Amino acid sequence: MDTPNFPTRVIYQSRPAIATIWPLRSQIWPAVIAIAFAFWSGFHSNRCCGQIAAIPGIAWPNDPITISFAPDHVEIGRFRNELSQHLNSQVGHPDWQIEMLRAFQIWARHSDLKFALAPDSPRRFGTPGLAQGDPRFGDIRLGAFPQANVLGNAIAYHPNFGAWSGDIFLNTNETYMIDDGHSGSGNSYDLFSVTLHEAGNALGLWDDQVDPASVMFANYVMTRTELAPSDIANIQAIYGAPSLDPHELRRNNDTFSRATRINYGIQFANTLIETRPGRIQSATDRDVYRFVGNELAENCWVKLRAAGRSLLVGQIVVYDAQFSEIARIEATDPLRNTIGKEITNIDPGEVVYIVVEAAGLADFDFGDYELAVDFHPDAGNELIDDDDGPDPFAGFFEQGDEALLDLLYSLVGIVDPETNSNNSIGTATVLAPVPGSPIASRFEIISSLATTTDHDVFRVTSPNESTGTLIVELAPLGIEPAQIILEVLDANQNLLPVNRRIRATGDVIAEVDQIQPNTDYFVRVQSLPGNSQAGNYLLVVDITTAEPNLVLLQQLPLTPRNSDQFGEFTTFKTQLFRFDLSMTPADANQACQLTIYSDTGRVEAVTSVRGGQLRTIYVWLPAGQHIFRFTGQTRRNLAVRNSVVTLYGGSVSDDEGPILLDPSGNPLSGPQIPGTAPTPQPTWNFPKFFVGLIVPLERAW
Repeated sequence: MDTPNFPTRVIYQSRPAIATIWPLRSQIWPAVIAIAFAFWSGFHSNRCCGQIAAIPGIAWPNDPITISFAPDHVEIGRFRNELSQHLNSQVGHPDWQIEMLRAFQIWARHSDLKFALAPDSPRRFGTPGLAQGDPRFGDIRLGAFPQANVLGNAIAYHPNFGAWSGDIFLNTNETYMIDDGHSGSGNSYDLFSVTLHEAGNALGLWDDQVDPASVMFANYVMTRTELAPSDIANIQAIYGAPSLDPHELRRNNDTFSRATRINYGIQFANTLIETRPGRIQSATDRDVYRFVGNELAENCWVKLRAAGRSLLVGQIVVYDAQFSEIARIEATDPLRNTIGKEITNIDPGEVVYIVVEAAGLADFDFGDYELAVDFHPDAGNELIDDDDGPDPFAGFFEQGDEALLDLLYSLVGIVDPETNSNNSIGTATVLAPVPGSPIASRFEIISSLATTTDHDVFRVTSPNESTGTLIVELAPLGIEPAQIILEVLDANQNLLPVNRRIRATGDVIAEVDQIQPNTDYFVRVQSLPGNSQAGNYLLVVDITTAEPNLVLLQQLPLTPRNSDQFGEFTTFKTQLFRFDLSMTPADANQACQLTIYSDTGRVEAVTSVRGGQLRTIYVWLPAGQHIFRFTGQTRRNLAVRNSVVTLYGGSVSDDEGPILLDPSGNPLSGPQIPGTAPTPQPTWNFPKFFVGLIVPLERAW
């Protein structure tokens, strides 16, 4: 668990590199790499030193914060998610899911945070999407893949992290268990304790390097059962203390005599349903409601809807006017916490009481809900036929069936039914920056093409600090998503040239270069001619800006004689890094490609940037030595011109170290304390010479 602003030694050589390129076959890679590292060993003089800090997170802007279990095999960089496979074999299903959710509830019990479960999908981690509120997966996605020297990694919320925000990854090289109160044995680690720490990181807390009693201590010390006083103070400093029940500010409804009346509204004759929001504050809290039978129907469903609202595991008890119990239904766990029961033969005017309370599952005895009294004949359709059984979509949280996800989301219908009310620059919808977005550089919205002829136009204003690239990402939503055209215009209604990419999922990415600061730009969304499908879509507009918390790793010249240069980045544990690559002067015909290799020659990441632009990438780097290659590119076979390439970098993820300590210690010497030699921080070396790597081409145009 390393602090997000940990000091890191950054060592680089000021002399330019010289490259000799060999055409290689895969079977001679080991020999070539060995030769390469032999050359490297002699070129570490004239070093400069600096500090690198991770990008700090900020508070999540909205609640509830949703959590989802990503399906196995979803991409995590070049890795694949193994969460279910790994924990099913070690802990058992659904126990491991409940333990991980319980860790979040501990943070919610001591603060004004709220969590809820959400479905997930086979979309890769870090896919273009919303930083919070993306309908395709939870705000915090839980996954796992092989890592080194960590128990898990977590990423704090930050608008510019996009869909990476909040994600937590366990290390599948480690063994997890559900502890019975002991500190563990061998190399097994308590799943709840590890998740509790990583959840704190995802919520924006930094690691504690001093106090082993804190769950945010940098290394695994013992099984945790509760937050330390310092943890409570720190989480409340960000999110505040637990708030009062907003539905009981004037009077409570915890007795039959003070029952909240459910009256029938003006729309009841059409909808045949009445709903009321509520909150259970603790294991001893109860909410009592009262309604009378209606002449429109004699049977009704009483439903407690907690799914998507909280992790409350609640129960409903229904009484008649003589306070005799006539029905009872309880949720079994937070994975299946929307429940209902049909009440039959209710006479017009008959009084019925409903009591909502916790079902008795520890740590899931509080949370928000919606109570529904539904007289519609199809009211039970949202529950399975056997109303005592599991939630019908429970398996979806584990399996991530994409078709089911689209079906669930499509049930909402068109989220924005307007047609052509914002189809011009003059009527464009103004997009507000994402809360917490640095210098108003990121904009998000979920909207709809309500018909096949509908047009939507959105306006964004570039910040004064913009560096020249506007990136628009659009993801269609639904079972049969609309085929969409994406265009960018200036204030004079001129179409701007875009670099466009279309993914197999239907996602569209359009990039506009050389934008101006403090200038209005317009994004137009419309159906492809001949398209017969309306639908919803997700739109993200990101104006590239330098991240102020990154640290300069290298600034190097590219020249006609020296257009291929190398650096070495060594990490001692698995981490997610952000790198900002830029190139000067502005030159539409020249670019630099950055290729990151492992020490075996495997390509970890490839990106490119044109002169005058900024390019940002996020890449998981495992422990080991990584080769950074800077290669000049030109258009139309022009010669490489003199230019300067700049690379900034910093870590995005925070982790817990796998160090088992016995907190009881030796009775004579006292409790053991952690060692003073943490995992070394990444180092950067800029060598003079390297040979042997083939550059995989990624054209910048």
